[in-house]
Amino acid sequence: MEVVSKLISRSWAFSFLIFLGVFLYVYAALPNQVALFTPRGSFQTIFIDRSLFFYSGISIFIVWNALFYVLRGMLGQLPVRETSFFKSESFKIKILNWLISFALVVNVFFVFTVSLVGIFNRTSAEEFTRFSPFIYVGPVLMAIWLVALVVILAKRK
Repeated sequence: MEVVSKLISRSWAFSFLIFLGVFLYVYAALPNQVALFTPRGSFQTIFIDRSLFFYSGISIFIVWNALFYVLRGMLGQLPVRETSFFKSESFKIKILNWLISFALVVNVFFVFTVSLVGIFNRTSAEEFTRFSPFIYVGPVLMAIWLVALVVILAKRK
């Protein structure tokens, strides 16, 4: 279990570098007005300033990961007792591993989202549709991880 925990934690830390690299690469190629969204059936696109995109994206990423870090620390401090939520050390480790792996999945979602914003702002609408299936990768991974949590909780020992 210890090896799995270290692997998950290191992967989560590595996802910071991947996000930062992708985010800076996409940011460097963005125009001054970043197109974020084009509603279906409408020709109006929502634009935000490039610097607002940068600071908002970095802020959301940092706050989200800080939340997971603090939550992991708080849950790690809870005692293992028959009367508490963590009835065994192995269950506690499974929950902590799930939490950090979920944070990793969310970071992957952020990477895909930033990549799609970059693609949307650099290519034509016809080319963008080739990449549109990637929009569903993040939510599908999150759904799979939530099902995994249900399985872990169902097998709680």
